[in-house]
Amino acid sequence: MPNNPENIADLMCGLNQVLERMSEWDKKIGSINPLYKEIHDGFGWLNAQEWFDLAGMHFRHHIHQKAELEQMLKNE
Repeated sequence: MPNNPENIADLMCGLNQVLERMSEWDKKIGSINPLYKEIHDGFGWLNAQEWFDLAGMHFRHHIHQKAELEQMLKNE
């Protein structure tokens, strides 16, 4: 579990590292046998491509939550 960043610059640096790692995995993911799977507590057995796609979906979920919170704050 990552620590909370000390400031915006640390947060941006961490997000850039995640983007770089995801970009690296995006190039490799197609070479992984789709029959190799690992269990996910909520979604069952997933292969590498499905796990990768799930990470993107999870990130988009948090972006959506952020937008909702910003809208709530704007309306107050």
